[in-house]
Amino acid sequence: MSACIRRPPVRSISIRDRCSPIVIADEVNRANTKAQSAMLEAMGEGQISVDGHTHRLRQIRSIERVRDIRAACRRVTLAPEMASYIVALSAATRDAQGVRFGVSPRGRLNVAAMTRARALMQGRDFVMADDVRSVVVPVLAHRVCAGVDAGCGSA
Repeated sequence: MSACIRRPPVRSISIRDRCSPIVIADEVNRANTKAQSAMLEAMGEGQISVDGHTHRLRQIRSIERVRDIRAACRRVTLAPEMASYIVALSAATRDAQGVRFGVSPRGRLNVAAMTRARALMQGRDFVMADDVRSVVVPVLAHRVCAGVDAGCGSA
């Protein structure tokens, strides 16, 4: 994904890559026509147009490279203490007042996989507590269902 950055003092525009070249879109048919057109241009033509200028998108890695990265993630060490930390966090979602459904074992597995990926991206072959804290909310937020009596306080 790219972003159009306007710099008012010099009236220039620069295109820079964002943190991820992958976009997941659902129900594109419900988007407005301009958004649909932009998505189709990126998918079909491998390019985007921003303010009248066309920019080629980088090619997606090969499937072999994706397999290599997945294998490297599996080799990242998840110490028993980190696994216990993940289990404790997910168990807390099931015991929390106002929570109707907490995190399942599958959710814990997803946190473990994501912590390994984050550690690898940070250049390490082991998971740290910071990795767990960094991914736990994005990975699990949609898996926790609040009950009708749950309050909506600030996070």
